[in-house]
Amino acid sequence: MKIKIGKVFIVIVISASLFVLSGCILTPTQFLHLSLPSSFFENDYTSHTATVYIMSAAEYDLLIDLSVDSAGLGRIYVPAYVVIPEGSTYVSFEIEPIDDVLVNEDVTVTITASHPDYESASDTVTVRNDDEIE
Repeated sequence: MKIKIGKVFIVIVISASLFVLSGCILTPTQFLHLSLPSSFFENDYTSHTATVYIMSAAEYDLLIDLSVDSAGLGRIYVPAYVVIPEGSTYVSFEIEPIDDVLVNEDVTVTITASHPDYESASDTVTVRNDDEIE
């Protein structure tokens, strides 16, 4: 019997006189890919499409965690996760700028997509400032 828990397979062999439990760590051989727009202004009030994709169709629904680096906090909205449906190779999602009234510099934000069975992927988007000193 083989049971998968995250990246670990547990193999159980039962015989009349022997019980063996062993496990091995699997190294991910599949990769996530992430595509983001190169830049947008913080005041454009529109959603921008980003995409997470994999090379072969998902064998089950894949819950992909999304995270933003500290530069992006308060500058863009990204969902906490997206799902690549079973049988699909990608999912698109929206990222949205957050407008502020501060005069600040353009900032490059890194977004990371991750799943336990895949190598994670990161990409960057530049959020351009629109505020001017009056």
